[in-house]
Amino acid sequence: MKTTLVFLAVVFLWSSASAQATGTRLLRMCQAAEKHFDKQTITNDEAIFAGFCVGFISGVEEADARINGQGKAPGGVCLPATAGAEQMVRVVLKWMREHPDKLNLSGEEVVVDALKAAFPCH
Repeated sequence: MKTTLVFLAVVFLWSSASAQATGTRLLRMCQAAEKHFDKQTITNDEAIFAGFCVGFISGVEEADARINGQGKAPGGVCLPATAGAEQMVRVVLKWMREHPDKLNLSGEEVVVDALKAAFPCH
């Protein structure tokens, strides 16, 4: 029973967080992932933020790939086969830091714009 309640709480938090994922929120969450990738100590809360960041970026990238024909659409994202979660997080973080004026966009828009800038299809 306790496990079920914890699971339901996580699902609720996940769904409410993704519904409100702006660039500003995504930046905060992905900074926790960056700390993890840099092998710095992170808190339990930061571990949750890091997981949200990685899952969110991966999910947006996967959805974009399915919508745009797995990287075959000109102007879409052509992610190299070797690109993993860490590289995508670092690319998105770099873009957010270089475009602070775009942090008011939805998290989805931020991720797609960042990945398109780094991995454009030609």
